[in-house]
Amino acid sequence: MLNAYRKGAASLATALTFVAGVASAEEHSVIIFELAYFPAVIYVQPGDTIIFTNESGGEHVVTGNNEAWTTGPISSGTEAILVIEPDMQSTFGGEAANAEYIEGNLNFNPPPNL
Repeated sequence: MLNAYRKGAASLATALTFVAGVASAEEHSVIIFELAYFPAVIYVQPGDTIIFTNESGGEHVVTGNNEAWTTGPISSGTEAILVIEPDMQSTFGGEAANAEYIEGNLNFNPPPNL
């Protein structure tokens, strides 16, 4: 009986830890404009998601440094979702409509107090 109670308590603790981790994840929005990302710096933690919304005039691909990750092509007026992993490259970018390279940054530190 005691072993069954311990197993049940351990299962409950594991489940609560999982739920707490999921519950603390945040959703961030980044708008892709013609010549910039807004915001250009996103304060994230592993498990968070970023919704990239393409408001530029053409297709856009957001890619981590050295092509470590990518959103794939995002058509104008549509979105792509990226889940933050612990070891993700923090600098990302893509080619703007005028062929200039635009850049943003994932910051794994707490956001500054404003």
